[in-house]
Amino acid sequence: MKRTTICAFCCLITFIILCSQQSYAQSAAPSSSPQVNQGQMLKELLDEVRQLRIDLSRMSSSAYRAQMVFERLRLQQEQVNRLTTELNKANTEIGELKSARPTLNEKIEALEKKWETGLIPETELKAAKAEMEWLNRREQSLVDREPQLIAELNVERGNLEALKARLDEIEREILTTGKSEDGKSDKRDR
Repeated sequence: MKRTTICAFCCLITFIILCSQQSYAQSAAPSSSPQVNQGQMLKELLDEVRQLRIDLSRMSSSAYRAQMVFERLRLQQEQVNRLTTELNKANTEIGELKSARPTLNEKIEALEKKWETGLIPETELKAAKAEMEWLNRREQSLVDREPQLIAELNVERGNLEALKARLDEIEREILTTGKSEDGKSDKRDR
């Protein structure tokens, strides 16, 4: 991550320097007096360096904020993915439990008939009924958890969208800073 930021920063500095050299070369005009021309060139050069410092400071600040927002965005996306997976698992398990219920009911009915005729011990029937009770409790807990997961997921998705909007805002700010620099060079050309 640091390497990418440093590379982007170096590219930005190179771009600014190249733009400023091009605009300076275009704005240089011959003057009647060499001393006045040198003084004016020095003043323009100092103004350009000051403006570059300001722009560099803004770009550095924007790049830092973008990196922080991007990292938060990555973490938020992981949170949304985790909740989505958990919700999908809960829905899948609810479906499996519902589909297992008819089979288990049939098994209990068959075991009750066998128990009444004395073919099986009561413990087998109790075990099947305990399994049905567990299935009912598990299904109810998942059904109760599902709306909570949906609510949490909606909140986290909202947070994710807010972070995306902030990242877009920083990107526009960076682009605006670059365009304002281009606009200054256009004014000097005239």
